[in-house]
Amino acid sequence: MQTRYQKNREKVAVDTLVSLSQGTMNFRLNLNEYSENERNEGRTMIARKYCRDKLNAYDKSMSDLV
Repeated sequence: MQTRYQKNREKVAVDTLVSLSQGTMNFRLNLNEYSENERNEGRTMIARKYCRDKLNAYDKSMSDLV
């Protein structure tokens, strides 16, 4: 279960990645084929996956001794 702090950090990370991706994705893909809503959904999905992967990398299980 995520804490409120983790959820807030994930939201900030998603917002940051979405804002960064808006400037760089236009050069990599022909985005004219997609609507603005589809582009934003794709950026959000990529940012969420990245954030989940990062959080999972730092989320370690506690040992039995603790």
